[in-house]
Amino acid sequence: MKRFYVGLDVGTSGTKLVVFSEEELDVVYKFAYNYSFQVDSLGRITVAPDDVLKAVKASLINASTFLQDLLIERCELVISLDTMLHSLLFLNEELNPVGNLIPWLDETGTQEAVEVLKNPELAQEVHFRTGCPVATTYPLYKLMLFHKNEAELLDSASKIGSVKDWLLYVFTGKHIVDESIASGSGCYDIRVRSWAGDLLKKLANVDKAKFPDVVHGDEVFEPSDFLKSIFDERKFKITVYAGTSDGAASSMGTTFGDKQMITISMGTSAAIRKISGEAPSKDLMKGYGPWCYFFDKENFIVGSATNNCGNVINWWKDRYLRSKDYSEYEEVLGNIFEDLGESPHQRVLFRPTVFGMRSTMNCPPKV
Repeated sequence: MKRFYVGLDVGTSGTKLVVFSEEELDVVYKFAYNYSFQVDSLGRITVAPDDVLKAVKASLINASTFLQDLLIERCELVISLDTMLHSLLFLNEELNPVGNLIPWLDETGTQEAVEVLKNPELAQEVHFRTGCPVATTYPLYKLMLFHKNEAELLDSASKIGSVKDWLLYVFTGKHIVDESIASGSGCYDIRVRSWAGDLLKKLANVDKAKFPDVVHGDEVFEPSDFLKSIFDERKFKITVYAGTSDGAASSMGTTFGDKQMITISMGTSAAIRKISGEAPSKDLMKGYGPWCYFFDKENFIVGSATNNCGNVINWWKDRYLRSKDYSEYEEVLGNIFEDLGESPHQRVLFRPTVFGMRSTMNCPPKV
């Protein structure tokens, strides 16, 4: 029986899907579907879950159509999901979303992070135990703000999770999340490999029982009716892997697990990562500095990141050029660099903090 692997990435601004053929050892199909984040009256950035699910469904339907046109006999289909590392989503008793998804890009919880940083011992404890520097990127600080300002919503939510565990529930019928995503929440203790119940209770008055069960990324699950409605079981024998985070997937795809190599990725945001067999020591985790998430059962990814990369280009294009044509942007940028000549440091081009800073303690004087 032929086997195909479907890799689905759910990011900040869209989904990307590839179909890999085990027989041909190559990608035989690609599909992408974009969606937009929303900004409410308070300046909070959110993504509509319906938009995400629409993109996911469209991606899978297109993959199914491609494979059905390609195949004559029934085949094995292995589906693996990776998503953005940091997001927050409240779920009701039926595990349906309550409100919109809050991605890492939103700066909700800034003041809460600042308050934690004012207490160096607490900041170091949180950073060391969770692997996450004190920054609004992480759901923990958004939960702290909800506890302070919208406690009723926080209390009424049956489950607290992310886009990953919600989609895994859609795919498998089980409320689970892989350890890589859990370790990017600021709510998971990487030293003892469980939700940090005492920190959650102390900082956000949240019970760890509301969080999904944590599994390893290579654990396999049966498909839900949702997947069976897209991939006809008469033609596909389906299995679902819990998968991983976009950061871990990026490191695997670029280094093949080589711990001597680093990965630099640039998309909506940007990051530099390295696979390590051990987490950084406590003296390097003072509330600011490197982050550390699980890569697999035995290894971590360690690195640093910025909130500002490709999203800045879109921000400039939409706000100032007011055009969907990137050629005008390229011309403007090209003229700027020509004007600079051989000394690009003579003039400040841009202070890269449009979407805030990620776990940095100061703003560089110029770029």
